Amino acid sequence: MKKSFLLLGLATLSAGLWLLLRTAPANAACGALSSPLTGTGVSPNCQNLLSSYFMGYALMLGGLMTMLLSLLSMAKHRRRRADYHREIQPIAHRRIHDANESQRRAA
Repeated sequence: MKKSFLLLGLATLSAGLWLLLRTAPANAACGALSSPLTGTGVSPNCQNLLSSYFMGYALMLGGLMTMLLSLLSMAKHRRRRADYHREIQPIAHRRIHDANESQRRAA
């Protein structure tokens, strides 16, 4: 199950990277067209491009987080499994305290 999440995170990461690489040249063109003197308006075409650019970043971060959580879960499972299969150490003998022992010693 954890390995399937690792593969899902890798697929999400690669989809986000593909989306970023596909929109990067057009994003540079949209950035060159905007000017501080002409105002803050952005054309609808550039807005669509920026939204897909943002989606690429979101997919990349989501894929990285999924992969990270999957790897941490696998490491935790491996560590717990190793602790379970560890050789059992005998418990040291301890004397049980008797409440009347001090009275017997005093007599």
